[in-house]
Amino acid sequence: MACKIYFQTDPSVIMLKIALLSPDQSADSSTFIQAHKRLLDGKVIYFFKNWYPIQLEGHGRLYSLPQAFFYILNNKIFRNPLNFKQQALKKAFITEGVEVALVEYGVTAVSVLPICRALNIPMIVIFHGFDAYEKPVLEKYMPQYIEIFKYASGIVAVSQHMKQKLISLGCPAEKTVWNPCAPNDIFFNIENTCTEKIFVAVGRFVEKKSPISLLLAFEKVLKIHADARLIWGGEGTLLTETREKAVELGINHAITFLGFVTTDQIIEMFSTALAFVQHSVTDRNGDSEGTPVAVLEASAAALPVVSTFHTGIPDVIVNDKTGFLVAEYDIDGMADAMCQLANNFNMAREMGHAGRDFVRTHFTMTKHIKILNDLIKNAVKTSNTL
Repeated sequence: MACKIYFQTDPSVIMLKIALLSPDQSADSSTFIQAHKRLLDGKVIYFFKNWYPIQLEGHGRLYSLPQAFFYILNNKIFRNPLNFKQQALKKAFITEGVEVALVEYGVTAVSVLPICRALNIPMIVIFHGFDAYEKPVLEKYMPQYIEIFKYASGIVAVSQHMKQKLISLGCPAEKTVWNPCAPNDIFFNIENTCTEKIFVAVGRFVEKKSPISLLLAFEKVLKIHADARLIWGGEGTLLTETREKAVELGINHAITFLGFVTTDQIIEMFSTALAFVQHSVTDRNGDSEGTPVAVLEASAAALPVVSTFHTGIPDVIVNDKTGFLVAEYDIDGMADAMCQLANNFNMAREMGHAGRDFVRTHFTMTKHIKILNDLIKNAVKTSNTL
């Protein structure tokens, strides 16, 4: 496919047209999906809405009901291999002049691959977590994943653990790139004023974050530090169960459940906290974290992190230096780590600042975006020489 040229204000600058595709505008990884929209070198055309991205930002759904009927009829009469949603997305790619696709999540790539193949458009896929680990997902999509691994110009893993997992699934090592997410730069500017034993947690209440494990660890902390407090932001299917368990344990007086939290609220939480806590685990279906953005944001905010030796977390938290990591479901170990910080505010501050320096050196948004830009440009260049 010939490379089209689009001009910015400076007509000497070539602007690529990049299709960015994700399941939803409010996806868990929205922090850096939004960064991809803003910071990639090119005109980013954003498609979203479930695993078939059928909405174009600023334009709405890609098809009307009569058009959907036409696409379905076209499929039946001419045996078009694309379903009606894929036909609509293909038409939008052509209309918008898309030259390369950056696809968030392997499952999204399953629906996008046939369009990229039909139009000979290079594709780069970012795997985030469940799409690389969850057993039912792998059982359902492995044949399509193998085709994605063959076709894609690059496969991005957000943790070293995930990179090895994708290679074990059949992705060529030379195509697999480690590129962890990065915190918003605003978190590096937080000035912490902590004077109390306040622990904070931010994340979905789902099995792979094991909120009950964190709750049980905090119960043990309270037996030693009765003045400790836990401020907990997030929503999810296990929120009600976690609230009820806190009441059952008699510790609900020491916990504030905030529900959904905005970036401004998270900044406020981090500004007065002693430490960030999160007990990530592999759930019963094999679902795991990638590299949790909240962990990076907390470390960038100069908070020590207490978490687990789980997938990408050891990539960004240096045990005993920028925080404490324990084995999954090690409730006693987590409680002990939290107590160490509650006993020694100076140590907590030293760990927090070491974490900020570590994240600033290795996990900036600038570095993350540069890796993606290089992948995109190389993919288009290679495609245009074939």
